Amino acid sequence: MLALSVSVSSTPETFDIVSSTVDVSSRKNLAQISKVLSQVTSGSEFGDDTPSYIPINEYVKRAILQITSWLFEGRYSHDCTLSGI
Repeated sequence: MLALSVSVSSTPETFDIVSSTVDVSSRKNLAQISKVLSQVTSGSEFGDDTPSYIPINEYVKRAILQITSWLFEGRYSHDCTLSGI
């Protein structure tokens, strides 16, 4: 699966993708989105270590299947065979 890693000190301002400082509420939302994307790309659902995210595990399961399917479609769309890996 994909390894998605972003340093805790990385901010939108660091990458010059916003014109002003991001407010605290938006920063928290971005952190939560990042956590969900990281979980999906890890290929596993949220566990007991993140109980507040367990209610969205059904979405996470579907997203894992979708991204896995998308990655395999791209990987094998040129008539590649498993033996050619």
